[in-house]
Amino acid sequence: MSAADAVAGYEAASTAGDIDALMGTLAPDAELVSPLVAGLVIRGHADLRLLLGAVYGTIHDLRWVERVVDGDRVVMRAEARIGPLKIEDLVLVDLAADGSILRMRPHLRPWLATTFFALRMAPKMAGHPGLFRRSWRRPNHALLVD
Repeated sequence: MSAADAVAGYEAASTAGDIDALMGTLAPDAELVSPLVAGLVIRGHADLRLLLGAVYGTIHDLRWVERVVDGDRVVMRAEARIGPLKIEDLVLVDLAADGSILRMRPHLRPWLATTFFALRMAPKMAGHPGLFRRSWRRPNHALLVD
C-alpha cells in the first residue's frame, strides 16, 4: 500500500463512515494520540475501531480539505460539524514502511467546538473503561519519533 493509497483510503472511508474500510488503512500496531486527554494513546485495532467509530458517528459534514506528504509523514486537514458548530482537525500522520497509517496525532480547534465534541464523545466512550486502562499504559517503544 502506498502512502497516497492509505491516506486517500482513510479520508474516503472516514467521510463515508465506513469503519471497516478505514481500519484497512491502519498498520497492525497503529495508534492514535488523544487530542483531548493528555497521555492517552489508543492502540490496537479493537480499541481504534471503537474510538474511530464513535468519532465518525459523532461529527457530520466531514470534508478533508488539505493534505501535505513529506516522505513517511503526512499532514491531513479536515473540516466538519459537531452539532451546530464547525470543528477543524489537523492530523499529523506517521506511515509504516508498507505505507499504512502507523500513528495519528489529531489537533482539534476551535475550543468551543472541541469542548462540545468531548461532551458528545464522553457518553459513547464511558461504557468502555478497559480502553482507557489500556491506553494509559506505556508500550516498550517511544511514543513520539523525531
